[in-house]
Amino acid sequence: MILTQVWRLTRLWVPILGLIAVAAGLRIAYARGQGLWGDELFSLALATGHSLEGAPSTWQPALGDFVSYGVPSAPADLRHYLEHEAPAASPARVIRAVLLSDTNPPGYYLALWLWTLIVGTRDISLRLFSVAWAVGCVPILWAVAQMIGGRGVAFAACLLFAVLPLSMDFSIEVRMYSMLWFWSISTAWATLMLHDQGARPALLAIWIVISAAGLLTHYFFAFAWGPMTLWLLLQPGRLKRWQCVACIVVVVLLIAPWYAQVPQSLSAWRVTKDWTKIGNQYRPFVWFVHNALAVITITDAQGNTIHSARVAIIAAIGLAVMTWAVRAAVTGRWLLIFFWWLVPVLGLFAIDMVLGTYTAAYPRYAIAGVPAAVLLVAFAVGSLPQRLRVPLVALMVLACLPDLRRLFVSPLDDRNSWFRPVSWQLDQHAGPDQLVLVHSIPSGILGIARYTHTATPLALWTQQLRNFENRNNANAIAADVVKLTAGYRKIYAVSVHDIGAPSPELDYLRQHAKIAAESRYGGYRTRMLELQPLNGEVFAWP
Repeated sequence: MILTQVWRLTRLWVPILGLIAVAAGLRIAYARGQGLWGDELFSLALATGHSLEGAPSTWQPALGDFVSYGVPSAPADLRHYLEHEAPAASPARVIRAVLLSDTNPPGYYLALWLWTLIVGTRDISLRLFSVAWAVGCVPILWAVAQMIGGRGVAFAACLLFAVLPLSMDFSIEVRMYSMLWFWSISTAWATLMLHDQGARPALLAIWIVISAAGLLTHYFFAFAWGPMTLWLLLQPGRLKRWQCVACIVVVVLLIAPWYAQVPQSLSAWRVTKDWTKIGNQYRPFVWFVHNALAVITITDAQGNTIHSARVAIIAAIGLAVMTWAVRAAVTGRWLLIFFWWLVPVLGLFAIDMVLGTYTAAYPRYAIAGVPAAVLLVAFAVGSLPQRLRVPLVALMVLACLPDLRRLFVSPLDDRNSWFRPVSWQLDQHAGPDQLVLVHSIPSGILGIARYTHTATPLALWTQQLRNFENRNNANAIAADVVKLTAGYRKIYAVSVHDIGAPSPELDYLRQHAKIAAESRYGGYRTRMLELQPLNGEVFAWP
């Protein structure tokens, strides 16, 4: 009897623990050595209580706002925007920074604030925070898949989630994506449990807390939460509909204090305001297909397409869609999964139609449905004859290996982590009597300051901030360049982010200085110009 129980526990927990170990091992190995890119530095700044993108009229240095614009600053002085102060900023100051600078809720930043207070702000520490949320998805995904399709579907779903390149890439991102997955999968589990077991107080509380946490992590969590809530209203099972409505009301009351401020927050001036309206030709059908299959057709936050895994796994997704229609006639559980996968994709197009944006061009905004896509693929495998299931899973895993290898062996700047290569160049060539002029949003100059070890002063140029001051004419730009660069022996002009704005200061420097060297880096097609004065030892402008 005891041996039978031990065998049952072993059969239950060994596969789950093995999949957790695979997911954690791959992600920790991948996270090591990866520098941060712009959005991740932005996360760190907000989590330490520093606003980077508010209007200059709102700047308050005492509250940690970024004010180092138009003045050369030592890298060490800039790095404090990415560190905790003594004493550390309060949660209220973190929330204020989010309101001024970001267009996401504060949940992720508050959690990252607490994490960094405990483990610090090193790159690997930040990435392990996201890895922890991603690895935490595995046992809950197993539970959801087992409730719907059994152990075979659970194993296939968790294995694919563990090894898919897209899941790997977003799992180490110092953004809220892996947390978004965790809340989405957890909400699916709680929804199914309420359907099966009814209104147990603990389950009701869990569903309410998880729902509120997800809606305070990312607004697009609603694209996953909405279908689940609607499904529970339509098919409540042992739960009474009025109880479901009461839970929804409680969730709304919990998130209301933040959501009441959303219109004011979204209308505030920011450096990157309206960036989703810039420079894209609208291609709805292409983007729909791309986002619907995002689980296997992209590997990173910028939508870089992979190829080797596509044929095998797209076939599985197609099979999943067809088998769903058959299975839906027997059970409505797969209806929840299907719309959980589809609504995040369609929701982007609804937003774009109303606001005139191009969010559908950025697949990361559709990833709330990635766990559902994995479940559909796993169900497709589980619906096949027994003799075909293991070979198809093996084929999909093997198809991912070349792309996993590419993630591990790619250059450091391949994930937009080009700040370190630029900083290494500056460490080798720049000195304190020279200047680095950075054309970027504030997170760009902070990235260079974080990784450089020289005392070479850095100066930020941001066209949007210059426009805010209504000094966009040629004479004012020339005066700014002269003021910033006069007296330096050499200038390194680094162009990072433009967010749809011109770079007139670089044009002026090209016309009035000698270009000694030019380098290019990955990511945002970053350029670094080495400029010397046309006459004399230092820049002495007419």
